[in-house]
Parts: sequence; structure tokens; C-alpha cells
Amino acid sequence: MSNDKSPLHPSALRIRDLHPGRRVIVFNRTNGIRFRATITSAPRIVDAKFLGRSLCIKLRKDSGEALEETLRDLGVIPYSKEWNLTNFIVDARKEHLLPPAVASFRPYGD
Repeated sequence: MSNDKSPLHPSALRIRDLHPGRRVIVFNRTNGIRFRATITSAPRIVDAKFLGRSLCIKLRKDSGEALEETLRDLGVIPYSKEWNLTNFIVDARKEHLLPPAVASFRPYGD
């Protein structure tokens, strides 16, 4: 298993795959597709209010909403040593490879 990308899906994107203009899908194992978006910035370090320094990217959802997400929350890089157990990001062209959501999936307990 590779340690530079999420273990949740073989098509999960790595940091080097994130570039402006790329269409992506953010997927949650419990709820399915969280949103579709276009990356609007390269990964960069930001000082997050509660998280300290974090790697982030800016995205524009298909709805038009602009947002900034940490790469940890998107499942692109691990939190210190552990991977995000619910979210990962894939190229939008790989939607047909996404698994069904599993509503009973509770990685952190109830």
C-alpha cells in the first residue's frame, strides 16, 4: 500500500495531482458524493485558526460556492500518522469507479 495517498480508494488523488483547473469529486464513505468542484489554487500552507499551519487548496463547487479545504480533511494527506477514514478525492472522470455509500459505516464509533 502506498503511503503518499489515501488507502480508501485506488484512484484517490495525491498532492502532486492537485492543480488549478482539475475537476474533482470529494467523496464521503458514509454519505457518498459530498460535492463536485474545480480546483482553483495549487496546494499552499495557510495558518488555520484552530489547526495551526495546514496545507490547503481552494475549490469552486459546481454550485458556484468558493471554499478552502485542508488536504487532511479531503483525505489527500494523513493527519499526523492516521488517514482520514471517511473522505477522499478523485478526478471527476473517475466517478464511475466510486463505491456506493455505506450509511452504517462508523469509523470513529457512535
